[in-house]
Amino acid sequence: MNHTTIAVDLAENVFEIAVSHEAGKVSEQLRVSRPKLVSFFAKRPAATVLVEACGSSHLWARRFRSFGHTVVLLPPHLVKPCRRGSKTDRADTKALLEAYRNEEIRPVPIKSVHQHLLAALHRLRSGWLSARTARINAVRGILRELGHFIPKGAQFVVPAITELVEDPESDLPDALRSHLDEACSEIRGLKNKCTDIEHELQALSKQSPRSKDFSPCPAWAAGHAGAAIGAPPAFRRHRGALAVDQASARMMVTPNKRMQLTKRGHLVGGPASRAVIESRFAADPRC
Repeated sequence: MNHTTIAVDLAENVFEIAVSHEAGKVSEQLRVSRPKLVSFFAKRPAATVLVEACGSSHLWARRFRSFGHTVVLLPPHLVKPCRRGSKTDRADTKALLEAYRNEEIRPVPIKSVHQHLLAALHRLRSGWLSARTARINAVRGILRELGHFIPKGAQFVVPAITELVEDPESDLPDALRSHLDEACSEIRGLKNKCTDIEHELQALSKQSPRSKDFSPCPAWAAGHAGAAIGAPPAFRRHRGALAVDQASARMMVTPNKRMQLTKRGHLVGGPASRAVIESRFAADPRC
């Protein structure tokens, strides 16, 4: 008995749909608007829906799944080689059908609303951290050109600038004093925002049953735990994600939002070299 497979090319207003009742053959091809997309899948019998993992794909996946469909999110970089000819909406849907037939292409896990919330908070925190670092580097560079050197470390910047601004005998130009004081206030405000969101992430992370999997890890920050819990499990076996003893592993979130498990270093001397055990946490970085 043939099973129906529906490929959907997500867009802002008009969605391309390809329906296949037989492997390798498209039985129906149509375009629907956004308001009609939900009603289309609500009226269809249970089928396998193929969606490319991109913006709003997790939202649509949850909606399609509520209608009884089986939703499969495919990584875009693995769907692209299956597309033939020019990039069009029709060609993209056929590429989804072709990529789904490849057993080596592993689908992207669907995120829940709770996982999206954690990811959104991490994105805000990352933006505030970047803005804070940019302000710190800017004021340090300005003062360096004026002969004032601030030691390395964010904790030394604001006290040093405040001391210079409040010292009437310093050779700091008067035109800079008020602006540097505003910069210090901005740096303090960004730090407070990051602290508040870290506390919120810690509270939200404890609500997830997956939090107990990461709590034994040493040097495990609350923000890092939220990043791990916010990402859906991407491994078919437990040993794929946690291949080493958690009690002797360090979990770190790298700038490219992937996770690494690294061995704890017990070195007497020389450079510390840690061999990466597992550097892949999400099935696709864009999920």
